[in-house]
Amino acid sequence: MSAALIGRKRLAGDFALGIFIWGVPIALVAVWANQGFALLLLGLVGVGNTIVDVAGMTILQRSAPEAVLARVFGVLETMLLVTFALGALAAPLLVSTLGVRGALIATGALLPLLLVPAWPTLAKLDTGAVVAAERIDLLQRLPIFAPLPEATLERLAADLAEVDVVAGVTLFEQGDPGDLFYVVRNGEAEVLPDGKAPILLDRGGFFGEIALLRDTPRTATVRARTDLSLYALSRDVFIPAVSGYAPSRDEADRVINLRLAPSRANLVRV
Repeated sequence: MSAALIGRKRLAGDFALGIFIWGVPIALVAVWANQGFALLLLGLVGVGNTIVDVAGMTILQRSAPEAVLARVFGVLETMLLVTFALGALAAPLLVSTLGVRGALIATGALLPLLLVPAWPTLAKLDTGAVVAAERIDLLQRLPIFAPLPEATLERLAADLAEVDVVAGVTLFEQGDPGDLFYVVRNGEAEVLPDGKAPILLDRGGFFGEIALLRDTPRTATVRARTDLSLYALSRDVFIPAVSGYAPSRDEADRVINLRLAPSRANLVRV
């Protein structure tokens, strides 16, 4: 479900739908006191909760400046804990005042009703949202990034810098320090491992991860065989994204080990 939301430009409607699916089934539980029906409705609550989490977090991530994003999520987590405490205090009061069914109806109706005055502000958050679907799709196809959560992929896609290189120009030499990870968008890059035959990379090919993740100089020279369009990620963005998530880190280690293996002369070593 979360994968279906990745790359969507307009998420306010999805967020509102999630709130509706989250709240209304709780109210409907009070209408028909049937165990099977109640379990089905509570399952829908879980679906709504998932939509709200993914859409809400993504909207917040798109809206907040990167420099303060960590603080924004810190405030959000604090508010969630506060609302949990308030809910725990309010629940017995609602039950004693309205009864169990009345409390369920009031609780389930609260969130959908709050959407009405909040909708104009919520909809504005989608205005001007930049979602690079092509970039996200390209990153998802890379083994290093494929395991990453959707929200992380979208953030990485937003951080990609476009780099254009004229045919024949060398991006870096073997032994140079490494500061960027590259993905080929269009054109062909030529990798020149020491003492090995050149290796060609076209769209979706990637290079530069070894120097960043192993903190070593470049292990090969890379040159633009044709006019080349690249996406680049800085060290400060690439390393936390890959190293901070175990499946992605393991996949990166696997790729690096294959590329560095002496018997794999046809694999890129950069």
